[in-house]
Amino acid sequence: MKGNNLPSYTTSPLSEYVGSHVYQILGFDAHETLLGVRNGKLVVACKDFQDRLGDIAEIRTVKNAANKELSAYAEDELPMSATGDIVVLEELFLHFEVNPLLHGKEIQERFWECVVVDILLNNGDRNNGNWGLLFNEKENRYDVAPVYDNGNSFNNKSSEEAITKFLNEMRDDVLLGSPTVYTYGGKRLSAKMLLQLESVGLQNAVRRLVPLIADRLPAVFHFIDEIPEKYNDILVCSAQRKEFYKVSMQVRLDKLLKPAYERVSCGTPSV
Repeated sequence: MKGNNLPSYTTSPLSEYVGSHVYQILGFDAHETLLGVRNGKLVVACKDFQDRLGDIAEIRTVKNAANKELSAYAEDELPMSATGDIVVLEELFLHFEVNPLLHGKEIQERFWECVVVDILLNNGDRNNGNWGLLFNEKENRYDVAPVYDNGNSFNNKSSEEAITKFLNEMRDDVLLGSPTVYTYGGKRLSAKMLLQLESVGLQNAVRRLVPLIADRLPAVFHFIDEIPEKYNDILVCSAQRKEFYKVSMQVRLDKLLKPAYERVSCGTPSV
């Protein structure tokens, strides 16, 4: 956190904690997190799941294990290459098709499920280093890793003043116009544009998850309400930030996810 133009406060530990628990409330295997205070600052502890499940292989690493023919094809055919912060969907789809480690149904379903839930959380950082596989050496196989790295959720660099201003103005465009980490056709996609992709995997994830999110959102709100506002004199989660979390998820459900669900449910083709 250096530089004159960066905020002096970030809620990444709180975002990691809340985002991970939202995934768990929705029924996903997500890493276990504890919120705490250390040396006068809010921190999050993330339990190491590798000892239990196997060694992590981030998607960016799995991609690098693809054969030379795939790499050559990707260089010739793709509009751009992925960077650390950007996911080129054409490249990822190609790996889903021909990369033996990413060809399975479970890993592709997890990708699209995270796309949907991350839109709910406004998590714009699910790059290829923030999800992956676990290598089970004993059984010599790869399994999908628990969901981890959710610290970029909920406008995590917004100050208390910015949160208060939003709640006073209630501008939906602040929530609905944020970019995702994904590009398609050489263009960076907003959440709305991402949900309009013609993808069977995406449409299936929308059909499965949107009713589930609507059903379990009250439990998510209850969880947020139970977070303490302060620990001694240290701010944990203010009342206005709790309200912002709840309002932002409700708006993104109502104005992004539900319209996508209605579109795929009635069979209207995506644009």
